[in-house]
Amino acid sequence: HDDFPGLSNLVNTFFPHTDDQICTVHLLRNLKKELSAEEYKFFYSYMKAIKNSHSYELGSELFDEACEKISRTSPSIADRLISKKEKYLAFLKYPYEVRPSISSTNLAKSISGGYFHSMDDLKAWYIDQRASFWQMEKTNLLQNSFGLPYIECRIYNKI
Repeated sequence: HDDFPGLSNLVNTFFPHTDDQICTVHLLRNLKKELSAEEYKFFYSYMKAIKNSHSYELGSELFDEACEKISRTSPSIADRLISKKEKYLAFLKYPYEVRPSISSTNLAKSISGGYFHSMDDLKAWYIDQRASFWQMEKTNLLQNSFGLPYIECRIYNKI
């Protein structure tokens, strides 16, 4: 979602177990207005690296480094970014293939950025997860029918 006042509280109230993702396209668009051209170029390059991070931890470290550099000339902006880091980087908790589809609310950016195919990737990932779940359930039912120990297997999707 966009970073409108009160929107995070609304999301957390109605969807308490949901990761709250603030749109990275809007983040960059707003920073372009607030930072110097040099700072923006630096932060933008870090965001590209963050989006390609193989883990949340690495993306978080890169985000901290970028904010540290920005804090030297724009401390209030850096503080604001750090206070919302979890919400800017929530997409990193998901498989790499679906990240572009969930890091932005900007459909036009998703299409022009070449992310449109990721919706198919997202559907495929979800279908795979559901198939895995049903396979485990079928295995559990068969094992239970033959008197074998029941194995509790559940896959909870974040979607």
